[in-house]
Amino acid sequence: MLINSYAKINLCLDVGRKMPNNYHKINSVFHQIDLHDKILIKKTKQDRIAIKSNIKNIENKDNLAYKAASLLKNEYKIKEGIEININKRIPLQSGLGGGSSNAASTLIALNKLFNLKLNKNELIDLASKIGSDVPFFIEGKTCLVSGIGDRIKRINSNLKLYLIIIKPKIGISTKLAYNEYDKHIKNTQEIKKENKTKELVKALKQKNAEKVAENLHNDFETVIIKKYPIIKKMKDDLIKNSALNALMSGSGSAVFGIFKNKSEAENAFRKLGKRYSFVYLSKSF
Repeated sequence: MLINSYAKINLCLDVGRKMPNNYHKINSVFHQIDLHDKILIKKTKQDRIAIKSNIKNIENKDNLAYKAASLLKNEYKIKEGIEININKRIPLQSGLGGGSSNAASTLIALNKLFNLKLNKNELIDLASKIGSDVPFFIEGKTCLVSGIGDRIKRINSNLKLYLIIIKPKIGISTKLAYNEYDKHIKNTQEIKKENKTKELVKALKQKNAEKVAENLHNDFETVIIKKYPIIKKMKDDLIKNSALNALMSGSGSAVFGIFKNKSEAENAFRKLGKRYSFVYLSKSF
């Protein structure tokens, strides 16, 4: 079975203080985009899980797709082997959710391949055991994600955003981003952030790209820019090239710009493609 595994951007990301269990509550709008990996999954006679990829350092048991397959295999006593071949196009450690998307896509594909007949809620429950972003990719499209990533509410919006994604050569782990955030957090200004998130959701429902761009925000940005100034340079380059606004996605290191229309995005892509090693012309999925 061949399946597309789509990336996401965070149009906003509010991060709460660390809880006693070491998790942080978040409030974020996840938005699926057309950038995707391709995953080929097949049954094998040998009773094992094998991960193959064009990126060799993800061919291991820490891979979230491997963990998804292992979870299903154990829960539903699957005797056959499983081979997962991932053609990676979503860059690693970019804040675009590639690993989580791969895990969710693996759950969806194996559910069909082995005729398990699991419904969406059952798949989301399984996804939550793998990683905090994985449940979103079962639901997909545009969602308000809260709690520790386990509360997902679909936003009724079919707004198509025209985007450019830039990723620098550096990658940023989620663990590093949270550690930097915890070191520097003072006043979270939660009321202000909550209002911006509400305005963002309203703009999505109204299909108003300009208002969406006005209300972009990410709590990780300030601390990550201090450590990696290239993030601010990428944001500035996008805005200088007609982006309505630009934001780091998730814990970084990718930055996206929102454009008024496809033509302006294409013009900016031609210019920025000469400056950075990874520049992707994208749109909403």
